[in-house]
Amino acid sequence: MITYTSTTARWVAIVITVFVMTGCAQFEHPLSPIEEAKVDPDLLGTWVVQYKDENGVDLEAYIHIGEAGALDPDDNDRNIRIENWRDRHAPFPYKGLTRIVCVSYEAEGKLKSESWLAFPTKIGKQRFASVPMSQDGEVVSYYFWRYEVSNDQLKIWTDTVDEKVDSLLEKQRLTRTDSLITNDTASLRNLLEENGGDILFAEAPSNTLKRLKKSN
Repeated sequence: MITYTSTTARWVAIVITVFVMTGCAQFEHPLSPIEEAKVDPDLLGTWVVQYKDENGVDLEAYIHIGEAGALDPDDNDRNIRIENWRDRHAPFPYKGLTRIVCVSYEAEGKLKSESWLAFPTKIGKQRFASVPMSQDGEVVSYYFWRYEVSNDQLKIWTDTVDEKVDSLLEKQRLTRTDSLITNDTASLRNLLEENGGDILFAEAPSNTLKRLKKSN
């Protein structure tokens, strides 16, 4: 299981509220095999979202979404947690992932930029993304997001709801070991296909982005 440092938590919570992950469960398995990852063409392009900083100041962030291509040890993706990264030469071994680059303008003109890797999965008519967390070039856990694309708007849910996860654990529809949900991919897909995303996520999206430019 990977935990966030205070620096990462501040970035996630303040710099880009779109990808805030305050109560998210971590999963041992993804919603589809990472080896089969492909981009969702509907996501590609540049998006914008308005948000407030910790002082209530209105700010904007721009989100560029595209195919990650070949991954390199120099990449600054937040999924990767590794010591002496340059010395170990352990590149993330997967292709076909989607890179989400967030650029925000903070107070006093400061610029902040970070990126994440994810890969989408369609389950019925709903769309989700698995966010792999890696150490030493090996995936150790996943976060899940849910999203909808319609009329140049991207609605995104980035928080699984703790109370819903706890209820599913009590009913033994989910299993957990050492704070990691251990259900396999097929079990997780069946749960979402039978009940929809609301069984894990809040009814309202975490945020809504507006498309500025669609990728060619």
